[in-house]
Amino acid sequence: MPVSEHPEIDGALIEEWLSTLGDDSVARLGVIVAIDICDDYIPCDQSDDTDQVLKIFLRRLEGNGLNTLAAEVYLYQNEPDKLRALRNHLIDALLKPMLARGKGKGLISQPVDEDAQTEIQSVLHEVETVSRDAALRNECLKRDGGRCMISQYWSDSWEEPSEGEICSTKCAHCIPFSLSTTNGSYIQTVNNATIWLAYHRYFTDLQGAIASESIKQLPNVMTLMDTLHKQFRKLKMAFKSTGVQNQYAIQWFGSAERFYLRRILPPTVQFSAHDGDENLPNPAFLRCHYILAEVYNDMNLRNLSLKVLPTLPPEEKMTLNDALLFIGGASVEFVEDTAQDKELEL
Repeated sequence: MPVSEHPEIDGALIEEWLSTLGDDSVARLGVIVAIDICDDYIPCDQSDDTDQVLKIFLRRLEGNGLNTLAAEVYLYQNEPDKLRALRNHLIDALLKPMLARGKGKGLISQPVDEDAQTEIQSVLHEVETVSRDAALRNECLKRDGGRCMISQYWSDSWEEPSEGEICSTKCAHCIPFSLSTTNGSYIQTVNNATIWLAYHRYFTDLQGAIASESIKQLPNVMTLMDTLHKQFRKLKMAFKSTGVQNQYAIQWFGSAERFYLRRILPPTVQFSAHDGDENLPNPAFLRCHYILAEVYNDMNLRNLSLKVLPTLPPEEKMTLNDALLFIGGASVEFVEDTAQDKELEL
């Protein structure tokens, strides 16, 4: 099934509501109002966690993206089906793509057609192969001086002579490589368009800085040792800006708080380039990754589900999309999975 779309709404209403927010203090009040609306939401059944998911995003998003979500919740307050659709869209178009970096099963809602399922598995869950990004990886390694940007261990693939400890490294993407330009199939085109619309809508700093055709850019990658790369792409490790240019605190989430290397790694890192600072990891890309890592961790702590919810309550007539969701089982394997249970094969 295609990625859950954003609920239809008159964009002019959003703009009008945003214009009334004015300064930061009024904007904060708008967020408080949106959270109160979520508190008053009545779930349609025991599996309906719409209010909890929306509140997590309202507490973690920032800036214009946060104001946009608050406006949407306000405008949908009397339309619970649209609030559920908004919940689905945030998970399907923001969170799942950030996790869809390896061979994880069932992350994206699958279509009934088997050929379409194959297309989605082969593109959205695409592994970053050596042949596809070897040039970028080498360029990244050169910028980083042949070292992991956190541990400062030398990469075992660094060709220049070096002394000290070495490790196996990977080229880590802040915004996943799987969101790059697709093979042109209709479903993939729609999915990617839906996903990028969401990223640019709720992370406005990404607008004009990155899109499907510009994923493979140096500011979107960094050299990390294999074990750190795995934590980074599973949203168990992220970088939080300290307010100092190119300096970040390393944040650990969930089981990674007991990660065996954590004690020997620095609490903060200062990124620097071997050949200048202009192409260091983009702060907006790292902030997007960090915020979604927070969202995912919050969902884990609350044992919330990653599944797509029917937008209409069971007693009401289903839409075609809802019917397909039930007919297709939404992937029987993960209907009952929670964020905590969903362990990706990375």
